[in-house]
This record gives sequence, structure tokens and C-alpha cells, in this order.
Amino acid sequence: MTSTYWWRRGCLAAAAAVTLTAGIAPPAGAEPPSAKTSQREAQRVDAIPAPKLDWQPCSDAADTQCATVRLPLDYDEPGGEQITIALRKVPAANQAERIGSLFINPGGPGTSAKESLANGGTYFSESVRDRFDLIGMDPRGMGDSSPLKCITNPDEVLKVATPAFLMGFPLNSDDARTYQKSYKAIADACSGSKLASAMTTTEVARDMDVLRRALGDDKLNYLGFSYGSYLGQVYANMFPDRVRAVAIDGIINPPDWLGSRLSAFVPLNLRLDSALASEKAFEAVLSRCAQVDDCPLADPVADASDVLAKLRERPVTFPLPDGGTQTVTFQDVVSDLLKLLYDEDTVEAVPEYLAIIKQLQAAPEGAPSATTRLSELRTQAGGDQSPFGLAPTIHDLESVTRRAAVICSEGAHPSARAARSIARVYDFDLPHFGAKWIWEDAICAAPNWQIRDEDAYRGPFNQKTAAPVLVVGNEH
Repeated sequence: MTSTYWWRRGCLAAAAAVTLTAGIAPPAGAEPPSAKTSQREAQRVDAIPAPKLDWQPCSDAADTQCATVRLPLDYDEPGGEQITIALRKVPAANQAERIGSLFINPGGPGTSAKESLANGGTYFSESVRDRFDLIGMDPRGMGDSSPLKCITNPDEVLKVATPAFLMGFPLNSDDARTYQKSYKAIADACSGSKLASAMTTTEVARDMDVLRRALGDDKLNYLGFSYGSYLGQVYANMFPDRVRAVAIDGIINPPDWLGSRLSAFVPLNLRLDSALASEKAFEAVLSRCAQVDDCPLADPVADASDVLAKLRERPVTFPLPDGGTQTVTFQDVVSDLLKLLYDEDTVEAVPEYLAIIKQLQAAPEGAPSATTRLSELRTQAGGDQSPFGLAPTIHDLESVTRRAAVICSEGAHPSARAARSIARVYDFDLPHFGAKWIWEDAICAAPNWQIRDEDAYRGPFNQKTAAPVLVVGNEH
């Protein structure tokens, strides 16, 4: 749900807005007063003393500083078990005119905010880097914060989970049952974890409010992308009078994220229209390619549909330069296309990628240069230089559970049977990306994922904030 795409497309507008709102307030009486943080929520977070931040030079990036703090696992038990939260700071270049700290969340859930600032935040405008300390806080359970490691029997779980990982996502009912069995094993293995029940967006918002105080800011400055837009909305509605400047990009609609009585039977990414958006972006790229003379595909829309339809029926196998062979499935190609679509630096490679697959389908034995180029495009798409069909590792299992601890624990999700029924229709209507997206969170299927956060915020999402929230939306 996130990538550098959101950084590049939305950062200019969002960063400019944070700068423009610095020090600007509406005239007295011009706006109704903001809503107040509830008494119960204020008691939860304000009871925690502002931790001392011992900033030290980061070992992996010059000119950035790192720190860790200890915060409660459960804010209802402030003196109970503690967890570690890791932060990175890029100090404001102009300390004399520093406004405050600006929290950054690049999305996910699961993406490291610390890592996103490892390059010193150079993707921000100079005016923002001059006036704000940029803060990357790894959410609890993620990155360098106390990591979720809830699977104690990884070898046993890997035996059951491997078919699902090798499959990518299912395309028929039999495969769907195998896929769901694999993810049920992962969910069962994680069901006893206390940390997994305390990783929801709500808990991250509470951590952010405590750390806001630790950084010396009276109110929050925040910039969030994709899933980070949901975190920004949760914070703004939980702590509406503590908002100074919030900008969100790649917006997630909170009711769709959480689900309701009417939509609980609908898979998350169907509620979010993720596949529909991917289809539209895909069509837009192909249509624009058709308008230029050097498009790698003679008829981009028809060629793309033909390539993918053939892959559904039969994977393509071709020789490699080292003498081995490689098999590429429909699922492999769809996953790579999504990665290419997510970044403006790679989106124009989508037609070329499809042209290579088409070439391999026609003459798998006679295209050694095509296989080399395919490997290069896969690396560009996501830094993934591993071969297709690689068996999963414990790291893969942990990535799934960390994402699930947020998504599954705070929202509503359909049963395994309902998901299979909906998948048949959804895949038919959106044949390129429907199946990929509908099975993205199969681990959440009720009742497989048993963990819930009883203190998760579920609305309302219409609170009046102390300062306006900037909402940035991008087409495709």
C-alpha cells in the first residue's frame, strides 16, 4: 500500500503546505474552537512522563541522529511491561529559525520511518529542512523498535506456509483453500503474542503524542503517506486540539479501512478499491504508450491483455545465461507490474516489461538478452534480485505477522469462505490485479486471526482540529 511513489508525487505539495502554515493562525473568532482530546485519552498519554531522548550519531547515515525510548506496551498499565521505540532525527539546518519537529510516516504498515530518513530527508524542500527537525519513528513492532517475533516454531509453520508463498496468490478454489490453510498456520502461531495485540494504529498515535512532548513541541507537525495517512487521521481525531500542521497524501478512508457491520464481509482491499485503482493506472500507462512512436508494444492494451491471459493458462519457462531455467507465472508478473506502477522512476518500464514477457512466450529459447533485461527491470521494481519462486524464510513470516498485527487487529474482515466466493467475482471483473489484491490480507480471515486491540480507536473521524489538515490526492 505504499512506496516511494507517494514520497515523490506528494512530497512537494505536502512539504510546501507545512512550511506555509508555519506561524499562521486564523483570525480570532474566525473558526469554531477545535474538539478536545477526551479525558480518558488525555489520562492515558499524559500520565507518561516525557522520556529523555539521548540522541547519538546514527551508525548508518551521516548527519542524522538516533535514539531509543521505553514506552508502555499497554497505556492502561503505564507501570507494566515496556517496549522500545526507535527514532531517527535529521536536525533542522537553520536552528536559529527552527519551528519544531516534523514526524514522517512513509506508509505500510511495516515500512521503517527511520530508514526513510537515512538519506537525510533530501527529498524535502530546502525550506522544510531548514526549519524542521525531521523525525522518523519506527512504529512499535516494526523496524528497529521492539520487533514482533511471535512465531516460536518457524520450521513447522514454514512447511505449511511455503505453498502459499510460492504460489503468490491463488487463481482457483482449490489453490485458495491451500493458500488459506497456509495463512491460518501463520495466524495460529502468532495468536499468543501480547505485542501483536498492542500494535494498532491507535497505539502508534499514542506513542507519537508522548514523543511529541519529549521533543519539546506543544502541538504535532506530521506528514504521512498511504497507510501513514490513516495514522495522521487517527491522531488528528484522537488529539484534535494537539494538531499544529498535518499533511496526508495517498489517502485511506477510515471507514473503509476499519470496515463496518455492512462491509465486514468485504475484503479490505476491495473496500479500498486497490485493484480498481491499479487497473486504472495500468490502463493509463498503456494508453499513453500507444500515443508515442517508440512504444515497445504495437497495440499496448491488446498486447498486455494477451500476454497476461496466456500466462494465466500456462507459465513461461526459458533458459538462463548460466545454463539453468526459469519459470515465470501470472502471479510473478502481476506482482512485478504493481511494483513498477508504484514508482515514477519505473512506471514507464511497464510496457517494456510486458514486451519482454511477450517475446519469451513466443521464443523462449532465443532471447538471452531479454532475460538479462528482465532481471534488471525486476531489480528496479523493488530491489528484488532473487529468482522467481523463492521459498519463504522466517523473515517473510515475520513480515506477514507484523502487517497483520495492525490490519487484522483493528479492522473487520470476512471469513475464509466469504473471501473465496467474492474472489471469483472480483477476479473476473478485474482480471489483471483483482486476485492479487483480494488475497493480500488472507491472514485476517475470520476467525483465523484471534488477536484484537480492545482500545483501538474506531471513530468518529469528523473532529474539528486546532489547525486545518492538508489532504493531497493523486490520480493514478
